[in-house]
Amino acid sequence: MSWEEFVAIYQPFLHNVVRRTGMNDHDACDIVQDVFLMLLRTLPRFEYRSERGRFRGWLKTIVQNMVVDRLRRKGRSREIPIGDEAVVELAPRTDDAWNREYRLQVARFAQEQVQSSSAEVTWLCFEEHVLKRRTAAEVAAQLGLSCGAVYMNASRTLARIREKCAEFDADLINGREAADRRAVVGV
Repeated sequence: MSWEEFVAIYQPFLHNVVRRTGMNDHDACDIVQDVFLMLLRTLPRFEYRSERGRFRGWLKTIVQNMVVDRLRRKGRSREIPIGDEAVVELAPRTDDAWNREYRLQVARFAQEQVQSSSAEVTWLCFEEHVLKRRTAAEVAAQLGLSCGAVYMNASRTLARIREKCAEFDADLINGREAADRRAVVGV
């Protein structure tokens, strides 16, 4: 993953997570900037060890600590929950929520990347049939294609999005998150 891709995925992801802690937009931007500065200093020495957990787990701890530090500097330390509850309140409610939010951001990024490199008709087949849930016959009639072409274009586009997501170690969506499918793709 290039630095540009990393920023394109993690900047909005971290900003959303920090805003959910009750931080205003300005403070959230500052915290995300501080996280990136810390990453620039520490990533050259970072060694992945599977027994210690995933990179996102480590990053979640960094973000939580920066939120707590910001609250303390603002004199709001009495609002910080004590004990295990602090972790729950400072990021999405669970690791599942943290990972889900990350996967949603990766899916958005992958969709943008694939759309920008797709032929217009190919993307329209995917958008109309998969995202807007129109029948292949309706899309085919609209675009002057066969139903088979609609299915093929939609399927290949979805496969490319999944491949792009896999590059960033994220599942597109799993069964529990099917209801959030439209949120993933912005429809």
